Formats: sequence, C-alpha cells, structure tokens
Amino acid sequence: MNRNVLRVYLVEDDASISRALVALFESVKIEVCSFSDPAAFLEEFEKGSIQNGCILLDIRLPNMGGLELYQKMKKHTTLPVIFITAHGDIEMAVKAMKLGAFDFISKPFNNQILLQAVQRSFSLIPLANIISQFKTNLLTLTPREKEVLEYIIKGKMNKEISYMLDIALSTVEIHRSNLMKKLKIKNLSELIHYYLMAKEAAANEALLEKKPETY
Repeated sequence: MNRNVLRVYLVEDDASISRALVALFESVKIEVCSFSDPAAFLEEFEKGSIQNGCILLDIRLPNMGGLELYQKMKKHTTLPVIFITAHGDIEMAVKAMKLGAFDFISKPFNNQILLQAVQRSFSLIPLANIISQFKTNLLTLTPREKEVLEYIIKGKMNKEISYMLDIALSTVEIHRSNLMKKLKIKNLSELIHYYLMAKEAAANEALLEKKPETY
C-alpha cells in the first residue's frame, strides 16, 4: 500500500452499505480500505497503518460504538473523521463534532454531498500533518525554552522576557533562536498560528479523556 496516496478508511458493519460506498469511491478513483469490525480497524490503527486520508466511521458499530472508537484513536491522530449516522443519531453526531470530528453524513446518502465532504477533508490533511508535527516538536523543548515560548505567545518582547525570567537578554535570544529551530518555524506569526491550533487540539483531546456518555 502506497502511504502517500490519500484514501478513505471505511468502518461499516453493514455489508450492503459498505459495498455501495466502496463502489462509489472507486468510481471516482478514490482508494478505499474497508473494515467491518471496529476492533480490526483499531488494531491496524495502533500499528500505524492508517495514514494519509480520512476515516468514514459508522456511529453505531457492534461491540464498540463509533464514539468509543473515535475516543480511542482521536488523541493519537489528526486524520479527519466523518461519521455515518441514522436519523436518530444526530445528537451523537453533534457531540462528535464538538469533540473534533470533521463532519457527519446521514443515511440515506446523497452521493454528491458525501464525495464533497471527503474531498474537503482531504484538503485539511496537509495542515493536520503540520500541526501534528508541531505538537511533537514541542516535546523537544527544554523547560526554559518552554517558558520563553509562553512569554512570546503572550506578546512579550525579548527585553521583557529577560527581566521576567531574570536572565541575560542574549540568553533569551539564544533560547528564542533554538526553539524556533526545534519547532521548524520561520517567523513569529507562524509560531503563534500553529501554537494556538495545537493548543486547541490539546483542549479537544482533554475532552476526549472524559468517560464516554452511554447512549
């Protein structure tokens, strides 16, 4: 499997719906990997096999509900997730959206709307990958670099940071240069933009740590 190709990862236990969706995506040259068992999908996900694409996930699955599966994987991926819902599942779908899902599509499907949602989700993947890498790079910062970063995000100048941390101005400049290199950031506006997006993603992940509601 070519991991650089964008594809749809379909998790759907209804064989007839799965066949119809696979045929739809293949008709427009979109690769699709289908799973009828959420546990099998999760196993592949945990092995790192689910990359570069969007996840099309039925909100009601056997043994493990769609929301439960989403909560298990969301904090470990930035791939967009589109939920498949029935009429009575709208409340659950809205909850999923609040937790970071990209979209939800109700049965019976409008093929054009579904394809448009998938294409829109594909357009987000490069940015999602950047944010994921930025979050990983944040972990490489030293405690002092993290302190300097927090003050930079608050809009403080180097002289102010020097005073607040009681360190030399030249030391602040070194820390600033080092953290920009570690984060692979070109300028201040880019730093603030990605930092705030990473912070929002972390807040969503914190919500996902809460015990799922039972439906």
